[in-house]
Amino acid sequence: MESELFFEIGTEELPPKFIATASEYLKNTFLAKMAERGLDTTKWQALALGTPRRLALVVKGMPEKQEDAIEELIGPPAKVAFAADGSLTKAALGFCKSKGVDPAGAYKAVTPKGEYLALKIERKGALLKDLIAPVLHETLHTMPAPKMMRWGDGVHQFVRPVHRLLAIFNGSVIPLEFQGVTSGNMSAGHRLMAPEAFKVSDFKGYIEAALSHSVIPYRERADLNGFMAEKDLPAGRQEVIIAGLNKLAADLKADVYGMKSAGNDPLLVEHYYTTLLNEVSQMTEFPKVVLGSFSADFLRLPKEVILSELRDNQRCFAFVDAEGKLLPNFAAVADNGSAEEETIRRGNQRVIRARLSDAAYFFDLDLKTPLKDLVPALKGIIFQRQLGTVYERSERVAALAIAIGADMDFCNPLAAGEDVAAFVQDAKLEGADKKLKLKYQVGRAALLAKADLVTKMVGEFPELQGIMGREYAQHNGESPDVSLAIADHYRPRFAGDPLPAGRVGDLVAIADKLDIICGIIGIGKKPSGSADPFALRRAAGGILRILVEKELFLNINDLIKKSVALLAGKITRPAAEVEADVLSFFIDRFKNAKFVEGIAAEAVNAVIKADFSVPYDAYCRLKALSDVYGEESFAPVVTTFRRVYNIIQDNVPQGEVDSIHFKHDSENTLMQATRAMAKQVAARLTTISAAAYKEVFADMAALKKDVDNFFDNVMVNADDPAVKDNRRRLLRDVAALFNKIADFSELHA
Repeated sequence: MESELFFEIGTEELPPKFIATASEYLKNTFLAKMAERGLDTTKWQALALGTPRRLALVVKGMPEKQEDAIEELIGPPAKVAFAADGSLTKAALGFCKSKGVDPAGAYKAVTPKGEYLALKIERKGALLKDLIAPVLHETLHTMPAPKMMRWGDGVHQFVRPVHRLLAIFNGSVIPLEFQGVTSGNMSAGHRLMAPEAFKVSDFKGYIEAALSHSVIPYRERADLNGFMAEKDLPAGRQEVIIAGLNKLAADLKADVYGMKSAGNDPLLVEHYYTTLLNEVSQMTEFPKVVLGSFSADFLRLPKEVILSELRDNQRCFAFVDAEGKLLPNFAAVADNGSAEEETIRRGNQRVIRARLSDAAYFFDLDLKTPLKDLVPALKGIIFQRQLGTVYERSERVAALAIAIGADMDFCNPLAAGEDVAAFVQDAKLEGADKKLKLKYQVGRAALLAKADLVTKMVGEFPELQGIMGREYAQHNGESPDVSLAIADHYRPRFAGDPLPAGRVGDLVAIADKLDIICGIIGIGKKPSGSADPFALRRAAGGILRILVEKELFLNINDLIKKSVALLAGKITRPAAEVEADVLSFFIDRFKNAKFVEGIAAEAVNAVIKADFSVPYDAYCRLKALSDVYGEESFAPVVTTFRRVYNIIQDNVPQGEVDSIHFKHDSENTLMQATRAMAKQVAARLTTISAAAYKEVFADMAALKKDVDNFFDNVMVNADDPAVKDNRRRLLRDVAALFNKIADFSELHA
């Protein structure tokens, strides 16, 4: 007979971000621990649910008891356990007694280590009702939480105080005690709308009773697939919220900000709609969506300021018109369907009005001081004790960004003795050379990039750094490239985030991220394990994305050297060591980059080992190799060229291949083919791309027949030293064609 377990733990208000994690942990850990006890859980149906005040688990398809099992126990070696006449020795009898088994059942068993005494024990399967309580208890005790709470006399500890336990197996209560609370068959309704307790006998009855007591235990009806028919269920919490938002949007002839993501910043969509929707659906047991409004005068504030106020402080949704402009309206989600809408609306409007009034005051106050006049104040902000102030960092970033721009022939380099601090001053550049103007823009953007850190608005809303800098720069009349770069130098902020829109933003973003990487590693604080307080992994990943996705042919070794040189006097480790560690750090991030996902690890290693100096070039080679590596026809090519690499692993004598030492036509054929191929490969790579490298791999396949013919007809390690050295030089030249593309010794045929 198949059985059903239903378990619920009722608590005080749980953190919204904890609920989904805790629910999954409850389900997965319970199943894992039951499997550890010898039960086959693969055919069980399990579902975990969570609301702000409860976590629940239902498991269907469980047996009533474990299956009986016969276990073989291995004892001492046979030569110790059995006498010459086959009788049991004292050692064997002692083993049987310790296991409580009749010695008459002892026998010899053959194991990988030889013959041993063995016993068979029949173990009766336990009743599941006796296993469930300890497993649930262990699962709850090991549940991870961001912070534990104590209550009562201080001996009880859980993420939030526990109010009740409900544990039912086939309609009967499973005795369980956790944190001073004993299990029963009672749950409770919504704390405001229907707080009375109700009896539970099974999962279906629980859902029906919870709904009748103003609790929607599931986020979406589809959550209960396989447990209850969706047609019998009202909408889940998230579905109720979405329906409410859509109705309000239709009434306003507007869209909910972020619900239709086209044209919106992915970070804003994620933060101000997707994540917010998940959050409020976990903050309510019976959601109610209410429309509110604020004064249209506040719309003069930057969009991000209003969005931050609505979302971060009040967990409210914003609305936009057909042109994407914010409307002076919002949607609040309350956890009280019985409350008067006007009461909910007034409460939210009062708080939002006060917060937006503060924001408007800060905004107007900040506008009185040009951004460039705030730069000196950065001298009073310590970035890191050993690395100096934010101002010092801004100067390094400016110098590095200009140097990178000069390498790309985008702008002029810094002149000898030129002080980057001068770029914060207004300059008369009418009629100046274009590259001189661009140098000024790069340097100015880098110096202004952190200036908004000392504004009142960013002091109140740190998440708006960069964004407010862009807004203030625009108000100050800065050029569009400079204004945009101030916000964009933080990009990409996460996987999938857009890259900086312009080249000035690219340069400042690379320089800003590289300075922090080299600086922190330079003082011996390289990330270890999961600890990465300065987000160096994200910074390195961001640089690699810019280099690869924008197809920038920049040498990472040169960039690192420039950055480390600018940090002289700040870093505490030898420059060469820092450069090596930073390069290794970038290689590690390249291996873990999104654009490398799905590519064989040996292909990645082969490309990196050959040459990683230009990450974009490495990516092109990797993309080309990954396209052909899985092809069956390429496997023989790998085999042939691995053979070449294996032979020339030892030092090959210096000098050129000399035809005077040839003993077979295949040697001359390979030499001529190699020289012709070298010219062909050079012609293909005048422009670097994955397509060009794919053609090079095709060239390699074409050269294979000449290499194979060589191996078939000559012995490389000939008796004559001159002939031997000449043949090894020939293979060296073959390998040289491709060893900066991929190290074939890393590949598998």
